[in-house]
Amino acid sequence: MDLSDFNETPELKQSEKELRQKLEENASRLEWANQSIRTLYNSVPGGIFRCYFDDKLTLQEMSDGFLSMVGYTVEEVHEELKDSLRSLIHPDDYDIAIKDVCEQLKKGNTKEIHYRLRCKDGHFISVLDKGTLLKDSEGNESFYCIVVDISKTKEMEEELRLSLGR
Repeated sequence: MDLSDFNETPELKQSEKELRQKLEENASRLEWANQSIRTLYNSVPGGIFRCYFDDKLTLQEMSDGFLSMVGYTVEEVHEELKDSLRSLIHPDDYDIAIKDVCEQLKKGNTKEIHYRLRCKDGHFISVLDKGTLLKDSEGNESFYCIVVDISKTKEMEEELRLSLGR
């Protein structure tokens, strides 16, 4: 056997060219899909985040809307909060929220809870958090969540309650 046995045939060169073209087309489609998802991700009213279902609810991803809602940058969440969603949840709400989540997870992999988040300026907002718990290929559990600021609704409910009490 000599080196001439390894020479590429015209057919092999054509197949390689076609394969490269298909790879480029698929890469282009994947890039477009990724850009579309990112645009949708950042266009949702409220915010989106992904966090591990661990003790500190470690934040893995956050949309621009979520960051705007709480007033932090990605860097500040990482450096000041150590990527902990738990550090933003009002201490009086955390145990109740986790208990609610655990009860809801007995029925499926979704949750819908209310709690207060501390914003960077120190004030709290009430949020509705709807999420789904998924496992990755390594067995890590993460919540994919949408949060909406419902502070105005909560204020109106309280005003109505007080008004009816009178």
